[in-house]
Amino acid sequence: MKLPESKPTNEIWIGTHNGTFHMDELFAIAILYLYCTRLGKKVRIFRTRDKEILAQMDYLVDVGGKYDEKNFDHHQLEGAERRPNGTPLASVGLVWKKFGPLLCPYDTMYRIIEKKMIEPIDLWDNGDFRKTIADGSMKGLKNGKQYKLPNLYFIVESWRKSADTPEVMDQHFEFLVTFFSQTLEHEIKHLIKQEVERRGKKSSLIIVIREHDKVAEAIQLNPHAWCVIYPRNKRQSSWLVRIIKKPTQVSLFPQSWSRMSQSELAILIGTDDIISFQKGGYYASARSHQGAIRIAEFMLNNPALIKRIAA
Repeated sequence: MKLPESKPTNEIWIGTHNGTFHMDELFAIAILYLYCTRLGKKVRIFRTRDKEILAQMDYLVDVGGKYDEKNFDHHQLEGAERRPNGTPLASVGLVWKKFGPLLCPYDTMYRIIEKKMIEPIDLWDNGDFRKTIADGSMKGLKNGKQYKLPNLYFIVESWRKSADTPEVMDQHFEFLVTFFSQTLEHEIKHLIKQEVERRGKKSSLIIVIREHDKVAEAIQLNPHAWCVIYPRNKRQSSWLVRIIKKPTQVSLFPQSWSRMSQSELAILIGTDDIISFQKGGYYASARSHQGAIRIAEFMLNNPALIKRIAA
């Protein structure tokens, strides 16, 4: 395998091992594929164990023996990480932990997909289950919980077994990455619809992220939103509510709010977590994640503010 002489600026290169493939690296790369294509990037996948080629990748999945911002392998002697319930993370769990929150506007969606699709793959790939039953369910070795192996697993098995040459194996791999990426996209859209129906249509305008340095990416990945909630810093010492959709030369918050004391704001909004409103009218801050959400919900239920946003 040879790399192109130069790499286009709009391409993201993802490396993984060659040979047979498994659900773990397939779905992990599908998550990365969805993330990158949402940002308008073209994705190229390189399946090899050539260290010189792998060293030039933007991301490595299930290969390389490292786990950090760019490397998502779990084959280290000590493993990578475990969930609080004891489940070890495979490559798909590591990738989902980083990029899942950016793809899902609601934390509940992130948890549903993790439980339904990600955690069973982690268990399977790490061999951390007690037994597999005829209907595809299995029991976690560490936590004793019952899991349903995703039907996608059986699709992978069919395509993997039908690949009779390395070239066909690579073709099947790339096809399945695209297919799983689309499957994940459909699942996210389905869950967004359910969540909006549960919370009310206005709630779809809010996105919440837990990494302070991922705001720009989250906005680009969720163009429908007008409000983003995120921590001010890594310590999450306070949370910001930022208006994305800015009407021309209009302050969304009444100027009087920026002059109110915290006790006055607590009475107005209905929570004592509020720190302040920015004079310019596009930012508010709260001490907690819940307080920031309360501010956003208060604005969504204020007809005058919504009218300004829609202007």
